[in-house]
Amino acid sequence: MTDESERPSDGSDSGGVRGTVRAQYEWASTPPPVAVIKTVAVALDRKTTALEPLYESVDPDALDALLQSNGSSATPDDLSVTFTVADRQVTVHGSGEVVVRADSPGRLLRSIGYIKPWCKRLSNDLFSHAEHPSVVGGERGTTLMTELDDSRNRDRTGYDPMTDTYHHHYDWDSPEGLSSAIIAAVATVTDTEPTELEPLYDCVDPDALDALFRPVSEDRPRSHGRLSFTLDEYEVAVHGHGEIIVDVSDINTSRGGE
Repeated sequence: MTDESERPSDGSDSGGVRGTVRAQYEWASTPPPVAVIKTVAVALDRKTTALEPLYESVDPDALDALLQSNGSSATPDDLSVTFTVADRQVTVHGSGEVVVRADSPGRLLRSIGYIKPWCKRLSNDLFSHAEHPSVVGGERGTTLMTELDDSRNRDRTGYDPMTDTYHHHYDWDSPEGLSSAIIAAVATVTDTEPTELEPLYDCVDPDALDALFRPVSEDRPRSHGRLSFTLDEYEVAVHGHGEIIVDVSDINTSRGGE
């Protein structure tokens, strides 16, 4: 990270705290957890040793494994992880960019606070009256929404017709790993066998995915985070509180124009 990359993009207030800081790293030389702490320290004008432990927000080893090249392929640029550190919103991109914004946790926590009950309403209420494409990527005829009842996906998956996204809730107490739940959710949404999907390990490290937002303990959740990546052309977002969102809008738009 150069001195230039440490400079804030929009200035600092009288206390030295900077609004937004963007920094570019090479993951081979600077591990992602180290990059996060360095950038947050610059944003807050503090020493790195004065910051709260990163472990309370994300699992540092999992963050490192997700963003480091696995040796066979580079980290996808579209992979990103967002979480809070020292009351700042941190976004780490697969490309090596770290962005620290001063408007967290307000905006991030408010958005997550709205998402959780909103998704619960989707699961409970939308099945009986929402219209949606009967087959993802196929004929865009409308049918009354019904529960996507599938043995691969034991929980209900709700559809939001406003955004063309499917929402599934993962319970951290489940014996099934988060990575398995994501595969099941995408397979259910796309009416595809899990074995027919792109291997998850080609996109992200499954073990790291399972550990990234796993609660430290029952009373120490890591609920204020978000991981996004692409699996088999579908945009997948995973929230620390357990929400899995599969975005099919781009696929349906592109195929609808064929």
